[in-house]
Amino acid sequence: MKQTYIQNKKTKALLTYLANNQAKITLGFTLVAFALSLLQYVQANDIRIYNSDLLYLPTLFMDLTEWGGNLFEWRLTPAPYFFPDMLLYFALAAIVPNWHVALTLSVLLQFILFTTGWALLGRYFFKESKRHLTYAAFIFAIVALLLTLSATVQIIQPQHHISIHFGVMLMLPYILGATLKLINNRFNFHQTRAAWVGLIVMLGLLALSDAFVYVQIILPLLVAIYFLGLLNKIEWKAVLTITISVGIMMLIVYLLRIWLIKYPPFHFSKKGIETIGRSFIEFITNIYQDWQGEGQIVLIFLVFALVIYTAVILVTIYLTVKQKEFNASFSFLGLFFLVSVVLTVTAVISQSLFLDRGGYRYIYPLTVLPIYMLTPVVFYMLCYMKIDKFIPLLLALLVVGTQTNTITQINTLKKYQDNYPPLAACVDTEVTKRGLQSGAATYWDAKYISMLSKSHVKMLQISSAFSPYVWINNPSWYSRFPPQFVLYNPGDPRPIDMAQIINLYGYPQEIVECDTRELWIYNRPNDTRFQHILADDPMSANWCPSDVSVNIPAYIWHIPKGIAAPVGTTLVVDHMQGTVAEGQLFKQPEGKLLKPPEGQYSLEVLYEYEGPLADEKIVADLFVGFSTFGNNDKGIDWHKYPLSATDKTDPITFNLNGNQHLWIRLDFGGDGLFTLHQFQLQKQSEHNWPQVCR
Repeated sequence: MKQTYIQNKKTKALLTYLANNQAKITLGFTLVAFALSLLQYVQANDIRIYNSDLLYLPTLFMDLTEWGGNLFEWRLTPAPYFFPDMLLYFALAAIVPNWHVALTLSVLLQFILFTTGWALLGRYFFKESKRHLTYAAFIFAIVALLLTLSATVQIIQPQHHISIHFGVMLMLPYILGATLKLINNRFNFHQTRAAWVGLIVMLGLLALSDAFVYVQIILPLLVAIYFLGLLNKIEWKAVLTITISVGIMMLIVYLLRIWLIKYPPFHFSKKGIETIGRSFIEFITNIYQDWQGEGQIVLIFLVFALVIYTAVILVTIYLTVKQKEFNASFSFLGLFFLVSVVLTVTAVISQSLFLDRGGYRYIYPLTVLPIYMLTPVVFYMLCYMKIDKFIPLLLALLVVGTQTNTITQINTLKKYQDNYPPLAACVDTEVTKRGLQSGAATYWDAKYISMLSKSHVKMLQISSAFSPYVWINNPSWYSRFPPQFVLYNPGDPRPIDMAQIINLYGYPQEIVECDTRELWIYNRPNDTRFQHILADDPMSANWCPSDVSVNIPAYIWHIPKGIAAPVGTTLVVDHMQGTVAEGQLFKQPEGKLLKPPEGQYSLEVLYEYEGPLADEKIVADLFVGFSTFGNNDKGIDWHKYPLSATDKTDPITFNLNGNQHLWIRLDFGGDGLFTLHQFQLQKQSEHNWPQVCR
């Protein structure tokens, strides 16, 4: 009897402990499920983790620490990802010597920080501490389920990686937390000093790192606070204070971006404004056609997101009016995300309209954020139905039940200590045999091989026309690591034009197959033209403020005799992306020619023309254009210069400001043999003192 009494007492004590600590136990179990789902995600996604876009920061860090580069040489992406992506990865890379491990840890850390941020928001929505823990458990269980589903629902995967615009999303819950603290304390500066400073600093660093923060966070935040003022949830003095604070921060960031990154101003086109409706339909259609199976998932998620946003706003308005517990925090959250989705959709459409390129990756936040945004409202409803204690536990059990193989396959994580794919191994083997050290490849292969090669092979980024592809790399590499071979990918959507390389440099010494690629080896001891062509290219030149003369390499365009070129045929010098091949009468421009520094320039064109009749005058015009629109050919200010029968033009002088790109175009209106030899571009100096070029 006594033993039974003791057992009953222990059982009762255990049940009492479980009841009193149910929230902590549930949170602990969901954290286990979250950890298992993270391991499963990493095991299955090495291809995405080693995506060339993600290798931007590892390549930059390696160049700064081991390859002799410096940050001011780099041509950074328009979204440099200074914060938090670069901060997180550089800190991990400084601590962990193995960059493979640092990259993997950065992916895991971003998942953890993002989920933890959303879990911490519970304190602003629910008063009881136990409910805070249960809400956190609910968040971790939801994310664990998303990670588990990511094996089949591909759209979830790219969200949480470095340098793919995830930094803005990563900081979103922390910015919301700082704002909600200000709202709940009625913007009292003395009580919320840390929140004020933290909010402004986070917004400023994000704005300097990724301009997408303006449409995804800054403008929605200001609009939501303004509407809260209209609803008398906060005082107008607070609305004015935060608006002025954010406005000053945005002005400072704008000036810093102009000074550091020197972006050209943005211009809208009248044609784009007139075709918004049609372009939006084309944009959605392109998503569906380009992505096929994955595109269908995107469209489904978009429809889901719009329905969810509408439902949440209606529920938020209703509960704000009817329920006293449903405070201004819920009102702010609903208003914030409503404005965010509208502005994000507008930004994506605008990019498609005015820049003629798809903004697919910008849609990702719209497909995933509704899930996170819903959690406070859904959890509030679970609490109302008194099932909030069980749902997180059930979700965690579901996740753990599907992760039976994760622990048994834990050894697969060793590949992240030393990931050495067959392509990198083959390239290393072949170049080591021949004593080669550097090569050239398209953007994706160049970053991939440069980082994964154990032989420290340096790969230069080139365009399909075998010219420098100066995009998210260091232009000094073209002179520091002259190429000795070309890594050719026949399956590339825009493969390197090997026929052009053969035309210029002849056939390679040998061609070696590596996985699905080919190595075209041009390591001729007595012919260094191949090695020097990229270094001499003006696209890779480090411009000097003193007198500069740039000779753009000769490109020969033949219009065969007897074939009449239609009047108005345009031959475009597209130095960055390609040239007109023999017999080809038209080439659409795809990239900027040059972006020289500010100053005065003179331009001469050397050419030959042989018409079908003796002494026939050439019918052609040279157009020199100036644009501030980046790589796009819209909005170019063209200046016309008729060509004569001589072999060169008179010097053409013009001024460029620091934001302009220089374009050159030839309009040819007759038949005959036209050979373009060279463009000579010279910068005129105002002073004669010695200049030091970086």
